Amino acid sequence: MARAERAIEAAHLLCASDQPEAAVNRAYYAAFYAASALLMARDLESSKHTGVMSLFDREFVLAGLVDRKHGRALHELFRARNQADYAFFVEFDQATVDAVTQRASDLVEVAERLLPSLLQDQ
Repeated sequence: MARAERAIEAAHLLCASDQPEAAVNRAYYAAFYAASALLMARDLESSKHTGVMSLFDREFVLAGLVDRKHGRALHELFRARNQADYAFFVEFDQATVDAVTQRASDLVEVAERLLPSLLQDQ
């Protein structure tokens, strides 16, 4: 979770300093690290981003532990990060970057609230 927290902080700083692609990248990784932390608390992990998303959906979203909007957000953040990192002709406006960063922040907060109970169940 420390990586998720540092990544979301970096996303906010990059957003404020007019570096939209880097902000989108860090926002996605904040969400990815948060989802990964939850999975690790259940002794689950994947070497692929799509694997983490699939496991997160199965273990947390479909199980009703996390609202579906956070599952959708993780997928949307992944697509946005791919565009930010690999699409040469895609530009992100401030409103989009703010929304992406907020969705990532929300997912990190949900993970922070849920993680203690998962660790307690071990």
